[in-house]
Amino acid sequence: ELKLLELVGYNIDFNKFIDHELINNEKKYFIKSKNERIYVPNFLIETENKNIDKFNYLKGLNLIGDYMIKNILKPNNINYPNSRLEFTNLFKLN
Repeated sequence: ELKLLELVGYNIDFNKFIDHELINNEKKYFIKSKNERIYVPNFLIETENKNIDKFNYLKGLNLIGDYMIKNILKPNNINYPNSRLEFTNLFKLN
């Protein structure tokens, strides 16, 4: 999905605005907004990480979905695709 966004001109380079901290000896990445920290699943930063659990995969889908809503869909008056919503919901059911 990130590759598709990049191909149509919406490249998300997390390294430009990401920070990290150690929590329980594990590196956690986050984006600092005005009033909150938005945690980014490690696999989106550490691309060699191939061990992705359902929880983190869903967090990644939600993060990219929020980006698409704010930066692509709403500004262009486009509805959120039902197929993507159904796909995301598959991870919530299991």
